[in-house]
Amino acid sequence: MLARLLRLWFSFAEPVDRKTYALHGFGLMALKYAIDSALVWRFAGKFWTPLDYLNPLWSTRVELFGAAPLWLPPLLVALTLPFLWIGVSMTMRRAVHAGFSPWTCLLFFVPVVNYVSMLYLCFAPPAAKVVWPATEPPRAPRPRHRRPVGGAAHPGRCRSAARAGPGLRGPSHRSAHT
Repeated sequence: MLARLLRLWFSFAEPVDRKTYALHGFGLMALKYAIDSALVWRFAGKFWTPLDYLNPLWSTRVELFGAAPLWLPPLLVALTLPFLWIGVSMTMRRAVHAGFSPWTCLLFFVPVVNYVSMLYLCFAPPAAKVVWPATEPPRAPRPRHRRPVGGAAHPGRCRSAARAGPGLRGPSHRSAHT
């Protein structure tokens, strides 16, 4: 069960239908709100409303923190990262499932538009034919042998560099040693 959830949330391995997108999207949104509001209430003594998420300016959000510890805003940002990844990956897969370009997931980063696009994707019907790779893409072939950078292992190059000797250092470097 947990492995399936982690694969659904953090991978690009399977398409996301509208029911899955809506259930997990709203559920994770509620979880994120509960975490943020509990932390702000506990350490800043302020009530964090869902409307506070609509304001895209971080500077006005910081005013809500009042006398909260300095580590609270960075903690909230750090806690946002997994939710951000899940939101983008699921939005991309849901957009493809609905027949839209994967680039539609960039709307996830546009304030207010992100909520409208997420609601739309909750109701958008699936495309007639969804093409989604069932397996991971093939890996690039590995070289059979590796050569050092510049091919220094080639004997001819080593001899010619040795013949050049101290002249490679330049005259100013040589005079410093004498």
